[in-house]
Amino acid sequence: MVFVEDYIQLLFDPDPDQDGAPPHLDFFVLPTVVLAQSSFAPTDERWARALTALIGSTVLAFRTSPEAGLELRLDTGTVSLQANPEFDAAVEVALLDVHGTWDVWRPGERPFKR
Repeated sequence: MVFVEDYIQLLFDPDPDQDGAPPHLDFFVLPTVVLAQSSFAPTDERWARALTALIGSTVLAFRTSPEAGLELRLDTGTVSLQANPEFDAAVEVALLDVHGTWDVWRPGERPFKR
């Protein structure tokens, strides 16, 4: 997990690409974290602690849908992003890079159409 100036990057292992970069999911709009039935928004002072509690977790599922937005389900919690007012200022909302193949999500596109 990497905290970069204004976004976060979740790194996945153990399958790096030919350049040694691991697959990663970047959130340019900060997601909500759910741990043990408690939800932590990025404005919550406990958000960063909740997010870092997910380090070392196993990915169970990743899905996109109009209802869920982006949802990364782990064995210890969930990281999710749904359309919100911050999207209006964002060019890109999130990016998934697996071995140089990118999926990019932008405001107004699936799954974030309003």
